[in-house]
Amino acid sequence: MEKETIVHIADDAAIQTINKQLIDLDRCVMAVPESAKIVDLEPYFDLRRRFRGTFKTESITAFANYCHDNVREDVAAGCYVDSERMQAQAVMDLGNPHVAHHGDHSAVLSLKKTAAYSALLALNESTLSQKALAEWMEDWLPHLAARRDLETTLPITQAIANIRHVTIKATSQRDSVESNYSSTRSGLEQIDADSEQRPLPAFLEFTCIPYHELEERTFMVRVGLLTGNDNPAFRLRIIQLEQQQEDMADEFAGILKGAIDGSVPVTIGTLNLK
Repeated sequence: MEKETIVHIADDAAIQTINKQLIDLDRCVMAVPESAKIVDLEPYFDLRRRFRGTFKTESITAFANYCHDNVREDVAAGCYVDSERMQAQAVMDLGNPHVAHHGDHSAVLSLKKTAAYSALLALNESTLSQKALAEWMEDWLPHLAARRDLETTLPITQAIANIRHVTIKATSQRDSVESNYSSTRSGLEQIDADSEQRPLPAFLEFTCIPYHELEERTFMVRVGLLTGNDNPAFRLRIIQLEQQQEDMADEFAGILKGAIDGSVPVTIGTLNLK
């Protein structure tokens, strides 16, 4: 008998012995020869072994309807809301820690930012020239209101005109002291924006629907004037943006719970199935 045949017989005997021990230990694994190839026969059957797939949508209504139509009474499901990404994932065949299912049938909801909110986020922490800021405000005029300070409003069209016509004035003061043994020179240059006749907005109010199917809300934007260069520029920052984002996430979760109406438990967080 050839040596290769003897080795093959010995390997088969060892594999059978190992598999018998694994079965006795109730282990969900099996020893196979190194040359073995596993073939999935499911594509050749008339039906799948089970339903699996991922439904994706940007509509809360469509997401809720899919959950209602596909949740099973005999299998526990779960919905998880990612507050940072404004996304939700519902797993229809989740099961529980005692009876865990495969978890490969799910629905994913991703709220879409509106064009207005995207434009506002692009403006945050940016520096714009007079022309760029004025044109941006003209583009989004229906969403904007201006304030000279927190208590005083400023007509938005006047605010745009004043931004276009802002001028920089510089004043210098120099002192000179002479003595027999020393001399002192000091200089002070002050740069101010001329806004007495043309007041500039210190704050902009931007009102929009941030995500489709959420409520309209107002964002306060602080406007700062930069005078360090030859031409003035404006620095803009959304005030308490993180708090606004937390509030939107809570609103999203509340709307989702109402739409699903208890058919799937809703939890704030993410789930990564292994």
